[in-house]
Amino acid sequence: LEGGAESETSLDRELQIIERYVEIQRVRFEDKLQVDMEVADSARTCAIPPLLLHTLLENAVKHGFETATSMPLHVRLSASYEHSTLKLAVSNNGSLAPGHESGEGLGLRNLSARLQARYPGRHHFEIVERNGLVLASMEIRAPRLLVA
Repeated sequence: LEGGAESETSLDRELQIIERYVEIQRVRFEDKLQVDMEVADSARTCAIPPLLLHTLLENAVKHGFETATSMPLHVRLSASYEHSTLKLAVSNNGSLAPGHESGEGLGLRNLSARLQARYPGRHHFEIVERNGLVLASMEIRAPRLLVA
């Protein structure tokens, strides 16, 4: 999009899309997939680029199934909004694929570029493997708040 501009949606709307995606994956993988979501009400009105969080969740499911050494695959999504900062995190019990720790996967590169274009100097994104979990987390300082 011209000048890095793109539409935005509320986190709440993004979560509605994610819930449908999770329903489909649960049918597909049955008892091999467990997804837990913990979302603070205060985070739901934060504006984010569409499919931003969905990208992280989809990566966690796809790469988690490729790398997890035991089933079920546990995926956890959390969102909070405190001190004018939106914090989003997705974790799974897989391991990092080579190159992903530096954000070299196509989906992660695109996500990083979208964050940089939209929130220059106001965001942080990282993906790490720690204590048997892969954790992708991002923080967005002073996101726009949408009226509910």
